[in-house]
Amino acid sequence: MNLKQAKELPIYLTLKEVAELLKVKPRTIYAWVSDKRIPFERKGSLLRFRLDHILAWNEPGR
Repeated sequence: MNLKQAKELPIYLTLKEVAELLKVKPRTIYAWVSDKRIPFERKGSLLRFRLDHILAWNEPGR
């Protein structure tokens, strides 16, 4: 893998990081995940959120 390929890899956030980014409580993120209102992925038993997907999801007027 070269540097260009490494820069193109998606950045994954934890639930806590997404809550901080969106300025909501972690339990709000859990509720949104449960309702499938926010884009997420499961990595085993862990929830992960792609930064680019969260930013696009959070754009005004989406």
